[in-house]
Amino acid sequence: MVRATLKYERQKEESLKKVKLEILQTTGRMDKIEVYTCEDGPEEDFLILVQDFKDADRQFNIRNAITIDEYYGKFRECMKGSARDTWDKIAGTVAWRTTMTFYENLLELVKEILGEDAKDNQKDYIRNTKKPVKMPAGKWVRRLKTINNIIKLMGDGAESLTEKQLVTECIAPNIHIEWKGYFKLSKGHRSRTTQEAKAILEDIEDEYPIEKLRKNVRNPKGNFSSNSQEGGQRNKCRKPGHDHEWENCPDNKYSKAAKAKAKEDAEKKKENYNNEKQSGYKSDDS
Repeated sequence: MVRATLKYERQKEESLKKVKLEILQTTGRMDKIEVYTCEDGPEEDFLILVQDFKDADRQFNIRNAITIDEYYGKFRECMKGSARDTWDKIAGTVAWRTTMTFYENLLELVKEILGEDAKDNQKDYIRNTKKPVKMPAGKWVRRLKTINNIIKLMGDGAESLTEKQLVTECIAPNIHIEWKGYFKLSKGHRSRTTQEAKAILEDIEDEYPIEKLRKNVRNPKGNFSSNSQEGGQRNKCRKPGHDHEWENCPDNKYSKAAKAKAKEDAEKKKENYNNEKQSGYKSDDS
């Protein structure tokens, strides 16, 4: 199993608390800013703190409002326990503090807490870990995007995957095997964004809940095992008013009848095209 800082199934969030930072702006206004804090909790809490502090800095212009020593101190206020002790050890070695040394020290702190290979391990996790069975498709994709956005905090040069990479490298290979045929037929693997892929997955999830698929042992071609017996039928269609097996249902686009009709329609379309083309040639000759 890949060791990763962030997992799809998030640990309990009771550990997430906030600390209030008071920032005196150059205009004389006192801003009271709430930022997430961490105290020897999950490593994800630490990364949420780092992201939240950076966001607050951008929003309230913290760095330009206070001295660099105060800036170091405000970040220290957001931590408790071993994280604060590690920060004190790192920051204490800096003789001349600047904004640059702050971010160098922050990278060093991330490395100490998460380890050198955190960003690579995290990418391996989202590329190779299957969607949790009980997690709704929409929630899974949103969680994947959250993890991907945090990867850039995991060390020097860390970069998140692009939207297209998330679709082709993380979503398509890791959906339930029972959904892969439907996903491909819906062109889900060609989605340009995770939003497009999520919408397709949610439609598949509504139509083909994974628990029912596995109960009926149905594959994407519409075939069923003989595990389910109902009224003498191997797998009775569940659509209202339908009294037949699913593989014979006209609404099953993977049935033999549906495939035959699709083939017939394609041949008619081709024939019409050839007739129109031939008519065009005759008009040109006249």
